[in-house]
Amino acid sequence: MNKTNIKECMRMLEVKRAQLLSSHHFTEGIVVERVPDSTDEISLEVERSLAVDALDRKTALLRQVTEALERIARGKYGVCLACQEAISPKRLAAVPWAALCFECQQAEEKSLSTDAKASVVPRLGYAMSSRREHLTASSRGHNYRLPRPAIPSASTNGGAIKSEAQI
Repeated sequence: MNKTNIKECMRMLEVKRAQLLSSHHFTEGIVVERVPDSTDEISLEVERSLAVDALDRKTALLRQVTEALERIARGKYGVCLACQEAISPKRLAAVPWAALCFECQQAEEKSLSTDAKASVVPRLGYAMSSRREHLTASSRGHNYRLPRPAIPSASTNGGAIKSEAQI
């Protein structure tokens, strides 16, 4: 990677860092509020959990951006931390804070996804990986189906109708 590309990546990293630092202190979403309705309280708890997750992601990204700027300062920018091969300029243009080459990143994500599946740590009593999973987990063990009413059956016994329950 040439010095012009590194300077451009450094400029992009500094802009991204400034953006993250300016929005880093907005933590209103994690304030604990008490409301009289338990349904509203559960809804606020889920919103708070999502806000904490978003703050965690922003903090992790800020750490990655800062580490990339440190690698530039040390002259180690553009080298994969896992295999020590050069990271492609296209990848660095797209993700300037990338610390791993594409192949090593894929291997890392694959190992993380299998580890996450093996050890799901419940949070607030359910996994927060997706809304569908949350809804599925919250309805486990509950039968929300209403019993079907007895349907009268037609008979040939002089118009007397008996339900299936009576037969």
